Amino acid sequence: MQPPLREIVDVWVTRWNLDPLTGGVYSTLAIGGSPETRRTLATAVSSRLVLAGEYTSVDFPATMHGAFHSGQYAARQLDLQPGQHCVVVGAGLAGLSAARDLAARGVRVTVLEATEFLGGRARVEQRPSGVPFHPGAAWIHGTVGNPIAELAGAAGLIAPAWPSHSDATAHVNAAGEALPQYEVESINTLHDRILENLQKRALAARMAGEPDSAVRGPLREELLAIEDGATRVAVAGMLQQHFESLMAGFLDDISFHYGDEPFEYPGGDAYLHSPLSGLLQLLRGQQVVQYGVVVKRITHDPNGANGVSVHTDTE
Repeated sequence: MQPPLREIVDVWVTRWNLDPLTGGVYSTLAIGGSPETRRTLATAVSSRLVLAGEYTSVDFPATMHGAFHSGQYAARQLDLQPGQHCVVVGAGLAGLSAARDLAARGVRVTVLEATEFLGGRARVEQRPSGVPFHPGAAWIHGTVGNPIAELAGAAGLIAPAWPSHSDATAHVNAAGEALPQYEVESINTLHDRILENLQKRALAARMAGEPDSAVRGPLREELLAIEDGATRVAVAGMLQQHFESLMAGFLDDISFHYGDEPFEYPGGDAYLHSPLSGLLQLLRGQQVVQYGVVVKRITHDPNGANGVSVHTDTE
C-alpha cells in the first residue's frame, strides 16, 4: 500500500550557486572530466600548500564524508613539524578535519572562516520560528564505517534511517492519485535497469576510446525504449532527479563516461534531523577559528622563505 499523502506546509529555497563563497551545492564531473581530475586537485601543490574538499575526493565525491576524508589526506601531505604554524582556509568539514589532524601532530593551527559560523555547506541555520534547519548537508550516505555517522553518534545526534525504499515514498499520477503498488514496482525496476545499462554503455564507450558526451543523449535513448508514455514520464522524472539532484548537474553538462560516480558507504542511508552544530563543535575541538576573515588569494613561491602567503580582505 502507498503511504498516506501529506500536505506540504512549508518550502525553503536555497541558492548555493549564487553564494560567492561556495559557487554551487557540490561538485560533479562535467563532459571531459574523470576521476583523475579529482586526483589532480587532491595532489599537493607543494609540501606547504594543498587543497581539500569533497571535490578532491575520488572515492566519495559530493558528500560530507568525502570532505572529511579529504581534510585528513591534505593534512598528511603537509610537511609540518610540531610547533610549526599552519593556516587552514575555511571551517567546513574538510577544513575542520584537516585542522584536527594537524593539531594532533602538535602543529599550531589557525582556521580562517569568511562567515560567522562553522560548517560551510554543512552549516545550521535558524528558521523564523526558531527551529534549526539544514540548508545544506544532512544526509549520511551509508552508516557502516562512515566517519560522519560515527561523529554524529559521539555528538549524541539523532540520525534515523532515510526512507529511500519504494514503500516509504509516495508515487502519484498527474491527477494526484496514488499509483498502485505494481506500477510503482515496475517504475523502480525500469529506473534501476536503465542506470545499470548506462553504466555498462559508459564503460564500453571508454574502452572503445569514444569521445565523452553529455549524459542526456544516452539517457534519452534508454527512455525511448519504454513503450508506455505514462511509465516513460515517471521513470524519466526519477532519473532526472538522480542526475540533477543527487549528482548536482544538468543533463547537458554531466559526463556520460564518468558522471555517475560512486559515493556511498555500505549500511543504508540516514538523515540528521538534529542540528549538526554538536558534530561541528566536536570536530573543531580546541582549534582557533577566526570568523569573518575573507581570504582573497593565496600566493605560492616555492623559492621563498615561507613558500606560501595568505592574503585576506583586511590587508
